[in-house]
Amino acid sequence: LRSRLFTLDDIINADDRFIQNVLRTMSDDAIALLIAGKKEDFRTKILRNMSKGRGDAVLEEEQLRLPVRKKEGDEATQSFFAVLRRAWEEGRLTIKGRDDDVYV
Repeated sequence: LRSRLFTLDDIINADDRFIQNVLRTMSDDAIALLIAGKKEDFRTKILRNMSKGRGDAVLEEEQLRLPVRKKEGDEATQSFFAVLRRAWEEGRLTIKGRDDDVYV
């Protein structure tokens, strides 16, 4: 069952370059919904993988949207997770702690 679930910890341990590429395709509004109400380490992972200026814009957008409906946040999260899960299943994304291969 664990191998089929995708969690916030998987995202935190995911390859930064892949996360950056996914975030480039998302609007600031979608990212604001994604991080709203999440654990600080998840928020840090997402914000660290974009430029400071864009990160500030996302945080400003989040503040403007607060409070966020749980349904909207869940939809943004599921959409983001689906992209990453599909990439991981196809072997395009590595996740520390999930992948048995050792890279140097």
